[in-house]
Amino acid sequence: SNTLESLKEVSSEAVAPIFRSMLEMLEESIVHIQEENFTKRGGSESGDTVSIYLSDLLMKISHCRAEYLSKFKTESSNRSIANEMVNSLITKLAGRVLEVYVEFARKIRPEDGPGRTCLANDMKQIEGAIGKALCPLESIGKPYEEFKAFREGLPLASPYEEFK
Repeated sequence: SNTLESLKEVSSEAVAPIFRSMLEMLEESIVHIQEENFTKRGGSESGDTVSIYLSDLLMKISHCRAEYLSKFKTESSNRSIANEMVNSLITKLAGRVLEVYVEFARKIRPEDGPGRTCLANDMKQIEGAIGKALCPLESIGKPYEEFKAFREGLPLASPYEEFK
């Protein structure tokens, strides 16, 4: 029905700025990954120090759930059109966050083992936060599969290590 489609479109346009601002806020944290010294952090005594960029990103993911997404009624038992639309937007948001993260992580990919392990551990924390605060990871599809494949490939030896 045309009326129903029009209603979906108008509703989607009404909440789009909220989702855009959440994405911008999360991307703002992700870009700071470039300032991180994974080699130093991975080689620290404790080996598990949390960086500023990661703690900021995790806090903002929780903030999105608490301050914005909690206002939407998104129970899985509710099959309303509005619920499906909001869940779809949340899933797209989560997918885009993972895509942007991988894009930046590829640029800074640490060459040493401890640094790569440290980045992989950061990615596990991000997976946990997104799965808890935004949506089930499996629902994200290809962006999550690519994120996971990148993370799982990190601990593997760098092609440059054998020449050191």
